[in-house]
Amino acid sequence: MDNPDNNNSDNSGEDQNDQNPLGPTEEERWVGPQRGDLNTTPTYEPPEWRRQENEAEAASAWEAEEEARERARMASPEASGSTGAAGGSNFRTWDHGHRDVVTTIAYNFHGDQIATGSADHRMKVFEKENDTWKVVDTWRAHSAQVFEVKWVSPQIGVALGSLGDDGKFKVWEEDVSAPLNSGRRYRCVCTLKSQSNMPLASFDFKHIRNTETYLTLLTRDGLLSVWEAVEYDFLHDWKLVDSHFVCTPPGRGTETTFKVHVESAELPCWTALAAGLSEKAFGIVTAAMNTVKIWRLNGDRCLYTAVEFPLHNGLVRDAAWANGAAWPYDLIATACKDGYVRVFKMTTPEHSNDPSGSNMDQAASSLEQESEPASTSSSHRSPSGIGAGLASAGSTASHSQLGPTPPGPVMHHVEELAAFGREYGQAWQLKWFHLSNALMSSHEDGSLHTWKPDVDDVWTEHSAIDSS
Repeated sequence: MDNPDNNNSDNSGEDQNDQNPLGPTEEERWVGPQRGDLNTTPTYEPPEWRRQENEAEAASAWEAEEEARERARMASPEASGSTGAAGGSNFRTWDHGHRDVVTTIAYNFHGDQIATGSADHRMKVFEKENDTWKVVDTWRAHSAQVFEVKWVSPQIGVALGSLGDDGKFKVWEEDVSAPLNSGRRYRCVCTLKSQSNMPLASFDFKHIRNTETYLTLLTRDGLLSVWEAVEYDFLHDWKLVDSHFVCTPPGRGTETTFKVHVESAELPCWTALAAGLSEKAFGIVTAAMNTVKIWRLNGDRCLYTAVEFPLHNGLVRDAAWANGAAWPYDLIATACKDGYVRVFKMTTPEHSNDPSGSNMDQAASSLEQESEPASTSSSHRSPSGIGAGLASAGSTASHSQLGPTPPGPVMHHVEELAAFGREYGQAWQLKWFHLSNALMSSHEDGSLHTWKPDVDDVWTEHSAIDSS
């Protein structure tokens, strides 16, 4: 039989252990098999203070994990936040980390890297990893505001160009041997300056079938210059192909706008090729003041005007060339200060390269009009200050700025298809979708709008994103 006294002593011992503020000893934590238990394996029971500490650590770890997940979600540009006006997908703000406003942004070809330029004189490159965007590097790119960045074709490598208010164009190549976020991941391999006395305003790259790489630069007095890389995949050295003024240089104190873009398709439109255009005669669209023109290189690698668009009712802020090499025509959109987004259809007449045709008369007439401002600008301007600089720039121009082009350039014809978007204020930027079946525009109220043609080719608003 069990001894009652021993039972009482055991119970009193357990009461003493329960009252022990330091908890049971290491030996007392091990509980042996009790009477009637089927499981004879000793179990470990941690004291109450240890269980509370473990729960607190688990809760802290969970909170840290949730906080990290929230930071990653906020850092993703694809994350959702504010709802668009058309009730579409939501978007979330993205902390870019610049010290001042972001003035330009560009995705690479694959969409997994973003380059940004800022008024803080710096550039950043972000890389997408597991649905989050991480900073690859930050560096001081210019001695003034960076206002335009663009990526080079991925067939050449990881490189991008930039323009700053210091008047310089720079090419940056990734150095994979440099550590991430060291400020040296992207190194400058080339610097170009304006060919006139005015700073650069816009640029674009053109890569042709792993054989040639071109660079187009446009200054703030309207001088368009085309450069070719000495070796198509070596962006360190460039040689000037030709240059030409695209409009009459603006006067002092005048509000200006200049943009240059190359056609996005690898080859020109097939109807232009059928008319005799060379595969390497890529198109260049310039938006200068209230004029829009298409430029090409002829057989002597000289610039000529392939077509001039009707004059706009205000400054043309941007122009965009749709990727339409498989179509019998090209689509080109313009964004104007008068608030309208205009879509033009550009075609190529069958005999546009016939020297005896009317297109040659159009070409000669346009060339005479272009050469006149450059040659007579000094007679209408003061011989000092900006006017003197522009006059000297015209006097040192290459032969294609003043002389006619060889006979037989392929000419184009344009017609306006639609004009829309005025209710949203001035139009600033344009971007065609990859399939060129829709156009996106940004306006002065901060809104983004997508436009598409319906079955009757009537352009209507497809969606909108409110800036709020």
